[in-house]
Amino acid sequence: MTDSTPTLRELFEAALAMAPAQRAEFLDAHCRNAAQRAAVERLLAADEDGGARVLDHPFDELLGSVVAAEPEGVLPPPGSRVGPFTLLDKLGEGGSSIVFRAEREQAGVRQTVALKLLRRGLYSTDEQRRFRSERLALSQLRHPGIARLIEGGVTDAGAPYIALELIDGESITAFVRNGRLDLRRRLSLFVDVCRAVEAAHRALIVHRDLKPSNVLVTRDGEVKLLDFGIAKLLDADPETESEATRTQHPVMTPAYAAPEQFVHGPITTATDVYALGVLLGELVTGRRREHGDTRTPSATIDADTDPAVLPAPLKSVRRQLRGDIDNIVLKATAHEPERRYASAGALADDVERHLEGQPVVAHPPSSWYRAQKFVSRHRGGVATTAAFLLAILAALGIALWQAEIAREQAHIAQEQARRAEAVRDLLVDIFDAEIPSRPRGEMPGTAELLERGAQHATTDLDETPAVQSDLLTALGRVYDHLALPDKGTPVLDAAVAAARRVSPEDPALLGAALSERGEVDLSSDRFAEAIALFEQAIPLQKKTDPDGLPLAITLDRRALAESQTGRHDEAIADYSAALAIRRKRLAPDDADIIDSYDALGNAYVRAGRPDEGIDLLRKAIAGAQAKFGEKHVKTAHYTKNLATILSLQRRYAEAATLTERAVSIERELYPPGSPDVVNGLNNLGNIQLTLGRLAAARDTLDEARKRNRDGGLDESLGQTFVLGNLARVHEALGDTADALALLDEATRTATKVVGPDHARTLTLELQRARVAAMSDPKDAPGLERIASAILEHPDNLKQFRSRSEPEAGYALGLAQAARGDEAASGVTWKRAVDALPADHVDPLTLPLVAALARFEATHGKSDDAAALLHTFINRADRELPPSQYAIGELHLALAQTLAQKQKPEALTQLDAADAAFGELPPDHSSRKSAAALRHQLATP
Repeated sequence: MTDSTPTLRELFEAALAMAPAQRAEFLDAHCRNAAQRAAVERLLAADEDGGARVLDHPFDELLGSVVAAEPEGVLPPPGSRVGPFTLLDKLGEGGSSIVFRAEREQAGVRQTVALKLLRRGLYSTDEQRRFRSERLALSQLRHPGIARLIEGGVTDAGAPYIALELIDGESITAFVRNGRLDLRRRLSLFVDVCRAVEAAHRALIVHRDLKPSNVLVTRDGEVKLLDFGIAKLLDADPETESEATRTQHPVMTPAYAAPEQFVHGPITTATDVYALGVLLGELVTGRRREHGDTRTPSATIDADTDPAVLPAPLKSVRRQLRGDIDNIVLKATAHEPERRYASAGALADDVERHLEGQPVVAHPPSSWYRAQKFVSRHRGGVATTAAFLLAILAALGIALWQAEIAREQAHIAQEQARRAEAVRDLLVDIFDAEIPSRPRGEMPGTAELLERGAQHATTDLDETPAVQSDLLTALGRVYDHLALPDKGTPVLDAAVAAARRVSPEDPALLGAALSERGEVDLSSDRFAEAIALFEQAIPLQKKTDPDGLPLAITLDRRALAESQTGRHDEAIADYSAALAIRRKRLAPDDADIIDSYDALGNAYVRAGRPDEGIDLLRKAIAGAQAKFGEKHVKTAHYTKNLATILSLQRRYAEAATLTERAVSIERELYPPGSPDVVNGLNNLGNIQLTLGRLAAARDTLDEARKRNRDGGLDESLGQTFVLGNLARVHEALGDTADALALLDEATRTATKVVGPDHARTLTLELQRARVAAMSDPKDAPGLERIASAILEHPDNLKQFRSRSEPEAGYALGLAQAARGDEAASGVTWKRAVDALPADHVDPLTLPLVAALARFEATHGKSDDAAALLHTFINRADRELPPSQYAIGELHLALAQTLAQKQKPEALTQLDAADAAFGELPPDHSSRKSAAALRHQLATP
């Protein structure tokens, strides 16, 4: 043995060489604990029972017969030794193993690794085989995109382990989202993932569990694949492998698993290709593709898609995905393995062909498609160049069509012919001037082509202003779709100017240019400027075609701008006119008509006419149900819109029912981590909290929190709202520790996502400080500091102001009372209550009212306190159910105020308080106070 602490192997080999009578004394002297000695003794017993020398067989084989009977052990604490490594902390755990951060020091060099240790109590033959396969698989892999195996071995207690390169990175989905990567960079990163998987396939290894958490990206943008613990060795013994794949617990992640994994079919490289296809769809749309979903990725993007998860503005990304990327994802995720790409490398090759503008294998090989790709490849940026060329060709087509119509009118025919010739010359000039001047193989980019097209149209088409306006309007529309208003504005200004020079006047041409120019201002929140342009466009469009759909679009645009500037009656008039046009021109069940119902309904609500608005919103829901069915994203979207309106009308019970229905639909349609589902759940939890349904609110918000985590959105701004609402539920239930833990997480996330000075972060800090101070008065100084800062600078809160200012006043008064300045707390609470709206009661502000009433009652103003409480109880009774727990606080405060002089009325108020406290746990402080007061009133 060595001079250092002997390992299990060393103890076994030394004892094996001794006579059986000497072994007991040896083990007494050298085994550190009973577990280690028991392991050695089982090894020795296995040697004797086997009738042959154990050392003639691999040690791992012997280990299987020894540790299978060992009871499940305790998780090793930090500082424990595993082989040459010292455990620092736990990084994570799965069904069969635990991963630690560990380090070792050799020759003065410290090395930190990710150490994976097989769980105790799971030492079945299958688990051992899988773990040994992982070691073998990793030892065969040498690729910069795969986490490197550093060492493998067996602990003194007999548990196998492997040490891997420790990767400092984040999941690939979080990396592209947080970095706001565009589509091209996302696709390039995905190619790197495919190349790493391809390297594993060349080593005859299938990963079988590819998912975002197993694909990390370092800060330098390097891909690293993790966790080959369930890898299938393609050259493994068939009988052994089939046995391994029939374990009771299939090792896979269902959301990314191929169809054959659910039916225990053959696992091949096509299994990984399927997972890569799901991952690709998630990278480009922000949504995980569900099993059985035959829609293209571009079709899954709709108005409800969170812009933060997309690689470009919504309209632009739909256009970028249509065609190649849609077909690549569909081919990779085909149900039958033989219809997928033959390998991860083949998938990578097709993505690279798309990036280079070449035809892809996934696309049907039509001549037109190949011609498109040829032109695209030799004319620069794929998506925008295509849009640019289509705009020019469209203008050419219109000109030729108009020339045909005008054969009998020589003057018009000549004008249209000049427009067609001008378009042709422009197209040739742009590329003839740009392509030959470049080194071979270097092509112009998107921005260059757009700018050169605008320059040509502006300077070379003065003699054909109609053509000039057509082209500039089309180019401006492209800039707007790319969310580049600064570039689009001068182009559309030039389009308007050109249209004004057309003689005789062409109202349709000028109207289209003015409407597109106004849309740029509208998208930039320049509402007054947009309205002025729309007001010029609309008379021109009415003159050309009073029932035309272009006019309806412009009316919708003006209505939106009017609504944003408080001109609600005008907005209603414009939305109504647009709806009337669509009713004349479109089928009754057309999707645009249904959208018009929704837009007009919301306009009525904003105008203070909720009944009319709600009727239209219900009509939108009915239209969506009839056209798309009950289980459709449009149906769910309109249902959630109506629920939001009803909630604002304080019709909480109806709002809860509709939100539950919408969430039920979205659960089926969207993947588990979809922001749409989480948004609906958060709204529902908030409504349930308002209704006092605390248990239901807790369950709903818990689900929202978990879905965000599963979808990689646990560090998003949306998650902070879920955590904040969930903390309020736990606070109401008296779970102060849980509420503080949730608020700690929410505050850390908000600080990371939007910064420490953002209104959302300040709101969460205030909420956390208040909960902390109420449970421990020594935290009151921190509460006073935060509350004072918010009240002194209320503009910092903006959209959070309506709730945060009353809460800040309540919190400041609590802090002042905690330090003994009761007079100041009374003044603060009085000022905050006086600022509350007279026509609305928010359950979150009711504790403030109760605090002021108790202050006045204890300072000789019982009548004032009682009057205040009666006022707010009456308001709350009109808007909230009697089971709302916050109303119970008002009834309890009123009972305390009346206890000395009006005992019967006090008992009545206690009965009401008990009814409101129905969902609070028996040991809740409010229920205890009510019980104590009841006992006091019952005592003679």
